[in-house]
Amino acid sequence: MVATFQGVDVEKIVASNADLVISGGAPFGQGPAVEQLRRANIPVLVVAPATLADVLENIQLIGSATGDSGAAANLVAAMTADFDAIRSATAGLDHPKVFYEIDATSKIFTAATGSLLEEMLKAAGADPITTGSPTAYDIAIETLVQADPSLILLGDAAYGVTADQVKGRPGWDTISAVKSGNIKAVDDIVITRPGPRLVEGLREAAGKASDWIVKYPQDPRGYYYRGLNLLNNRDVPGAAEQLRLPKSTVSRRLSGLEQRLGEKLLQRSTRRLTLTDFGQGVLESVGDARGAREVPT
Repeated sequence: MVATFQGVDVEKIVASNADLVISGGAPFGQGPAVEQLRRANIPVLVVAPATLADVLENIQLIGSATGDSGAAANLVAAMTADFDAIRSATAGLDHPKVFYEIDATSKIFTAATGSLLEEMLKAAGADPITTGSPTAYDIAIETLVQADPSLILLGDAAYGVTADQVKGRPGWDTISAVKSGNIKAVDDIVITRPGPRLVEGLREAAGKASDWIVKYPQDPRGYYYRGLNLLNNRDVPGAAEQLRLPKSTVSRRLSGLEQRLGEKLLQRSTRRLTLTDFGQGVLESVGDARGAREVPT
């Protein structure tokens, strides 16, 4: 290993006769190392993307630097299509107020205003709570309580943080997400680390921000709503309880989805909702109904 978050072993990199070093630059504490490597005649390409557009531009730049522009262009095109599809799928949904926890072992860290993480959460259909500063990543508990998120995403879940721990924190008990138990673990690496996996991260964040949206990779048509499966053979109140959403929201989302697809998905009766042939075909096109129900939330 030649680098960690604590520093860069310049001597080891020079000894390896590297043809190219790709660096996150000064924002990751690599500023002095970059200059040292360049003085040693090691080419260094610094990429520090601040937006999704920057990520795509950097991928193309790295492709050019490594002599693989064609593969980079194909990757950028595929990622762009996926980003656009996810944004389109979440655009018509309610956008819950979301707090993304990076760390809370001492101070509480979350998305800075205007950061890549804020952009990711917005694209995923969230209304993210930010620090209010483009450079600071810590937020006061008073500010968080006042913002009152309806959903908490635990980016630090991989380090052992659990929903029960969050519920037990002093001063957090008045937050809506804590009171309702709407606290979910996410994979912080795919959501926050710039690169091709951001597509996977955006899909995961979208699936957490909305109980209705889920990606079925085997279907090139893209995005369907888990809520459709929950509504089958239930009434709206029953589905609303499962989704932890108001009945009016479930009805509105169902109508909006049917308008987008141009077909009726569910047959309404006084007591039950049942899938139409078209609705059944939607579920079958992305796998059997049992598999659709078992997609994790």
